[in-house]
Amino acid sequence: MFVLNRLVFLIFILMVSVFNNISNADYKVETVYFMPTDSEDKSDELDLNGIMKSIQSTYEFEMNRHGFHGKTFQLETDKNGKVVVHKVRGDKNKLFYNTVDTLSIVQDELEIKGYDNRQSIYAIVMAGMDSLNGGTAAGLAVAYPFGAWFNNSEYYGYYVVVDGTKQETERILRHELAHTFGLSHIVLHDSNGFIMANGTKLAFNEARWLSRNQYFSRKWMHNFGPEIVKFHGAENQNDGKIRVTADISDPDGLFQAYGFVTTPRPEGFATVGFNFYDGNVHEKIVFDDIDRNLLTKSNEIWIQLMDIHGNWRYHHPSIYELPDAINKNEDLGVVEDNTPVITDCPGCEPDINEGCA
Repeated sequence: MFVLNRLVFLIFILMVSVFNNISNADYKVETVYFMPTDSEDKSDELDLNGIMKSIQSTYEFEMNRHGFHGKTFQLETDKNGKVVVHKVRGDKNKLFYNTVDTLSIVQDELEIKGYDNRQSIYAIVMAGMDSLNGGTAAGLAVAYPFGAWFNNSEYYGYYVVVDGTKQETERILRHELAHTFGLSHIVLHDSNGFIMANGTKLAFNEARWLSRNQYFSRKWMHNFGPEIVKFHGAENQNDGKIRVTADISDPDGLFQAYGFVTTPRPEGFATVGFNFYDGNVHEKIVFDDIDRNLLTKSNEIWIQLMDIHGNWRYHHPSIYELPDAINKNEDLGVVEDNTPVITDCPGCEPDINEGCA
């Protein structure tokens, strides 16, 4: 009986160890060339092997540049090191897939066809298509789970892009991939040349976030993501800019926080603040110096939190009411009513059916 109990205990310890320490080798980016019924297979001339390896190298270069050496995401490759390209013939024509919810339609179809690994991000090129979501987007992305980790090792995503020139396809694939990693558009500084605009660079805060992401970290300690203890809302600073604050907590220790809003700016869904932490259990979010013209009068702010082990979650959304301007006569261009259309987003909205144009 003692031997049996000891054996059961050892098996339990082994299971806990396997559960908690998950290598990033378990998480990979898979490449799909999705062909509607009326499109041709031009994947060879597009060279998705070259494109995806170039994107992988770009991320590695940028991580190295910021001091996070040897980190990049893993691609699904064959025994010769060539990127595996899954060629999938769709059930419908191009017009059908260019609807207001392209991503959810394609995702549902791929899951039925078996592309549903909960530890993979699927990079999907839509063959022969030059627009998505009824002509409003060139790329769309979604990451799961939205709220938190639910006692398992799931973290996966889907993103679709149009089929253009090799250079343009690579640019959009690179950008939308970053959304599935939890990054969003830049409005806090000049976005010129950055992946989250149209370029190839990562900002330091983005590289720091990725350094603990499941797809970049050599050993991911799985656990639940951090919590918001109390959201305090938005307030005026002395210079007329806006501060957003909240109390947050995580028993393993906190690593980073982001704030995203839908903004009247062309970027649509964008970062308005980030904080770094060094492992304390209890911390405060302070997103300072937010320009009022990045915000609408009544809106939602998404708080995105990561602990020291790389477990992250969206808290969606916290509602803020923008306080009146200190100088009532100053025209700051604040949008009072209509929330702008989202043109892109980091992981989309909690309800995928709402779409992400």
